[in-house]
Amino acid sequence: MAPSATCSRCEDGDETILHCLCDCRFSTNIWLQLGFAAQDFFNEGISHIWIKNNAAGTRSPLFLAGLRWTWRHRNLMCLSQETWSLPRLNFHIQNTVDVIKATFHSALVHHTDRMVRWNNNNCNCIVLNVDGSCLGSPIRVGYGGIIRNSAGFFLTCFSDFIATHQTYCLPSLPQFKEVCFWQ
Repeated sequence: MAPSATCSRCEDGDETILHCLCDCRFSTNIWLQLGFAAQDFFNEGISHIWIKNNAAGTRSPLFLAGLRWTWRHRNLMCLSQETWSLPRLNFHIQNTVDVIKATFHSALVHHTDRMVRWNNNNCNCIVLNVDGSCLGSPIRVGYGGIIRNSAGFFLTCFSDFIATHQTYCLPSLPQFKEVCFWQ
């Protein structure tokens, strides 16, 4: 903020937050360009209530983007003596609106389940899928698997745990052989 209480941009009023964001003629022009022309938009006297009232509803992304770029433009004018045109500001505001909408839209989109099926790559074979895990201290180790034919139909499955942590790298081979060859 400037050392004087008077707005350094318009010199028409005290440089309060609400004046900088809404009442200064430079800010008012931005809001009018964005379509916020209703008289009650400019009538609120308390900044946090004005922000709260306008940050909700269907126009909230536009309001929030306008708020951000109005403040940025104010800082450019006061700190860098740089003034941007309304079309340039509008371009940045619309880009920000798009980002806000895309961010919240992707969080609200309901993703449908995607069906996944096994593909044998046209190979006449038997397929073994296995997995294992270990957890905790002392280590608990387990493994399991499923066997399918070349059409993807279930043949059998297995799972077990390994009782001693010293053999966690070696699966129970006799049990694995028994499952694979159906002895």
